[in-house]
Amino acid sequence: TKLPLQTFNSVNHSLSIMGDPYWVSRHTLFQKEEGEEDGNLNIKEATKNYATAWSIFAALLMTVSFSLLPLSPDDFYEDNTETGNTIVSYLYIGLTLMSTIFSFLAVLVGTFRYTYFDGVPAPMINQAIESIKLPGSETFVYVSMGTQMLASTLGCYLFLGIGMLVMALIIFFALFIPGFIYVSWTYRRSVSGVNGLKFGGAIGKSKDAPAQPGNDGQTEVVEENQ
Repeated sequence: TKLPLQTFNSVNHSLSIMGDPYWVSRHTLFQKEEGEEDGNLNIKEATKNYATAWSIFAALLMTVSFSLLPLSPDDFYEDNTETGNTIVSYLYIGLTLMSTIFSFLAVLVGTFRYTYFDGVPAPMINQAIESIKLPGSETFVYVSMGTQMLASTLGCYLFLGIGMLVMALIIFFALFIPGFIYVSWTYRRSVSGVNGLKFGGAIGKSKDAPAQPGNDGQTEVVEENQ
């Protein structure tokens, strides 16, 4: 059963004013394709699955970051200079702590997002999407990933010397950075291939406001047969 045009317009217009375009666009498509009742139920599950997936990723990063924190000068490479070890140790511990903190925050945000949407009745999911002010967990996960990779790279100097540090830096910039860009690019291409989907943004009205109430210009609205 398609969502009646009047209801579709009313819900989508309300959401487009305040909601995150990531969830507004998905809620619009869920309701359009699955009907109002099923669309509300399934978008509610999607918001919780989103929080769960990012929280699991963040928890893994947090576990690794904690394991990297213990550092013994007795294990340093013997040919390193004392000054070099001191400087790199501060950088290593600082980056590792940053990774730990941001991954912890990502887990916390994911937990709050899950419990927030889980506690809202499905018919009120549009209001929940409009009202949520929490950032996405990925905001913190990306920082945690970058700082953890840099800390691991610097650790090569502390434990294996300058030669291994040079190799690690080459691998970081020649493999990790291009790989991350490639994955992000293919994801954006995938989202762009589905009419009506939008990328996430700051909470608030999207800059590319709908051309008319209830229709973002990319999604075809189908009237229900009488």
